[in-house]
Amino acid sequence: MVGLWLGLTAKNPNRAASASVLRVLILPGGVWSLLLLVLSLNAMRGGHESSFNFFVGLWFVLGLVADIAFSVWARNKLLTQFRLAATQRYLSGAGFFRRLFTGSEPGAGTPVVVAARE
Repeated sequence: MVGLWLGLTAKNPNRAASASVLRVLILPGGVWSLLLLVLSLNAMRGGHESSFNFFVGLWFVLGLVADIAFSVWARNKLLTQFRLAATQRYLSGAGFFRRLFTGSEPGAGTPVVVAARE
């Protein structure tokens, strides 16, 4: 689901793929590494020393929490903003100089038509 939403909204496919990998794989691994560092430093200062099974379980739980959280986020975005995101790609936005001199946002002045949900 994360890849679907990011593929729909990203500027190019490489950015969508790298953002998906970052959210699903690298972010939980980074959090796990930081927790591992903190717990190891605590054990060196005389605190409780954790077992190998605890660290494997922590890695599994962090990965599962990240997967669930990002998939719920992406599912919500797909269900509520799919039409708007799909049409944004094909709207003609204001040019660079028009945005520069008028201060308007990209796509301002272009009507956005979104069908109502029934």
